[in-house]
Amino acid sequence: MSDLTYWEKRFLQTKANQLTNTKDYELALQPHLNGLQHELDGELNKYYRRYSQTNEIPQEENEKILKNIGNSNWNMTLDKFKSKAIEGGHEKELDSEYFKSRIARLQNLETQFKQRTSRFGDEQETSLSNELVKQFDDSYMRTTYTTQLAKQKFTSNFAHFNEDQMRIIASKPWSGKNFSERIWKNYREDIPNKLMDAALRGTLLGYSPNKITSMLHESFKDIKRSNIHRLVLSEMSHITEEATARSYEESGIKEYEFMATLESHTCDDCAHLDGHIFKLSDRKDGINYPNIHPYCRCTTIPHIDDLPDVKGRWMRDPETGKGKIINNMGFDEWKQKYGKPEKNIKKLVKNMVIGINPLDKSKWPSGVRVVETPDGNKVQFESDEGRSLSSEWLEVLHHYSDNEDLLETIEYQMGNGRFGDKKQYQSIADWIKKTKEFKPAKEIIKVPGKYKKDIFEVAKADGSINKLRHDELVNIITDKYGMKIHETHQNRLSDIAMQETIKTFQQFGNIYNLLPEKIPTLNAVSPTKSGKAAAWYSSSIRTRSPQGFSVNTKYFKDRQMLDETVKNGVNGGWFSKNSDGNHVMLHELSHHIDIQLSKLNNGKSFSYKVFRDISKDNPDFKISKISDYASDSFEKQSGSTVEPFAEIMAEAYGPTPGKQAQIFKEYYEKDALEVLNNASYAGKL
Repeated sequence: MSDLTYWEKRFLQTKANQLTNTKDYELALQPHLNGLQHELDGELNKYYRRYSQTNEIPQEENEKILKNIGNSNWNMTLDKFKSKAIEGGHEKELDSEYFKSRIARLQNLETQFKQRTSRFGDEQETSLSNELVKQFDDSYMRTTYTTQLAKQKFTSNFAHFNEDQMRIIASKPWSGKNFSERIWKNYREDIPNKLMDAALRGTLLGYSPNKITSMLHESFKDIKRSNIHRLVLSEMSHITEEATARSYEESGIKEYEFMATLESHTCDDCAHLDGHIFKLSDRKDGINYPNIHPYCRCTTIPHIDDLPDVKGRWMRDPETGKGKIINNMGFDEWKQKYGKPEKNIKKLVKNMVIGINPLDKSKWPSGVRVVETPDGNKVQFESDEGRSLSSEWLEVLHHYSDNEDLLETIEYQMGNGRFGDKKQYQSIADWIKKTKEFKPAKEIIKVPGKYKKDIFEVAKADGSINKLRHDELVNIITDKYGMKIHETHQNRLSDIAMQETIKTFQQFGNIYNLLPEKIPTLNAVSPTKSGKAAAWYSSSIRTRSPQGFSVNTKYFKDRQMLDETVKNGVNGGWFSKNSDGNHVMLHELSHHIDIQLSKLNNGKSFSYKVFRDISKDNPDFKISKISDYASDSFEKQSGSTVEPFAEIMAEAYGPTPGKQAQIFKEYYEKDALEVLNNASYAGKL
């Protein structure tokens, strides 16, 4: 990298941004994957409660057979196991009702796994689609900006893509499949197969439920390291390179240089391409244009002759027409000024529709009719004479990712080939694929207004709430803040618990009221169930929507107990430096702020974004210095910034913020403003 010119480094920064965005997205995905693993554990536990661990084939024999079966597809493992067991004289045991019933239960477990992973895959399809659209826009704009900067000419006279157009580009197949099909295969087939292989081996070897659960956890870790990482990196890299190529076309670039030296070493698979110059018209994805292979991190830069290696530039002002020496305009400033189309530029495409509406009769291929029902669209297969042959749910047909499998299914539906031909079957298959892509345009709802720093002003808490009766406090909690109170005769919410909750909402109401979801419950929990936690915030594992605040009735017994708890935590280094009683509830509210801003940030962790931005400019900033609790959580939770964020928020907005907390506050407010002012989402979060 040290031998690269100034302009090569500038162009390579676009790829570096994509790799950072990919890492951010994968990090934000981790809590959701942990939630999926928790659900799969539940299904596994149900399975083990229903079968005996006794084996009819001796365990030593099973070990010997399985040792030589190396694949990770459980059906293939089972087939090979049966074959080798028969060779070893165990045909009778394989034929027993006991063995068959265990295999049937494993097949049922596979069905449950697939249901869980399929739902998760549907969610990730939407999430990744949004991320790819955002990445295309960022890469396209950055490449166009840098090219204009290098050519000494700024203009808005280039193609501008709206969200629907970018979504269509992101949905286009590459290397044989589009990202939707890859997600489906990954979550519907590959993940269940690998997990079931571990379950099968553990079952045949008579392992305990705990050991098999541990095996599945290891398998899931491997899936996260390989399948999911490969999927996200490949899709993000592809959309970046597609955006780059389109920018080259719009900017009049005729040639590009292949770069395999973005990082410290040259990619071995792409070394033969490094530094080679190709005509854009000769571009061939996977051959002379990235992605070349899975995990490919290579990129390209435009080939422009005779660019000086300078930062001050002579540039013609597009408004005055006069030339002058100016410093390079920053990307954000350029995007604000030129990132929108000129009024006289025609829209690239009007009224674009993704895919084919299955109910559009004009698009029905020969031999197909669609019936709309309350349960979904049903495809009726008919002969040339209009005689009904069979029917199948369109959603089921969408699940076939392999073209040959889909053609075979269509042939079966058409009377095993008696009422059609290969050409007709392919036209039906193509139509089915297009209907799978169909997506009506969504209305994008902007979070209203352009916000300024005054939203972070901490309001003064109303001191009169300390004088209110218990029933009056309850009314404020339920009527003003819309929270339901959950308590029992043995575990009641104290006045101090409600006072601290109300104070926190009063003080941070400006930011809280801007968040799309509100905290629905306030719960009193016994010391036995609470353990050492003074309070906690909970949200849905799958949707991350808030579920409630919970307080330990022991520590919120009265003001003296709460103050002593906070003071001891601060003095012992376990809490950050805020000895005020609001420390606990502010910490919990910070979790809500973090998750809600993450949702508005296209699902990417907001707390990680803040700490990442801080570390870029402040190398001495250390999470380990926030508090022992923050440091301990950061290490035990594989670098999760969730607890460090809440701890330093409690200090930053307390009465005695240290230097790190003051730095954090500056970056938190800047990043929160950026997220709120740029946030958009379709419908409810």
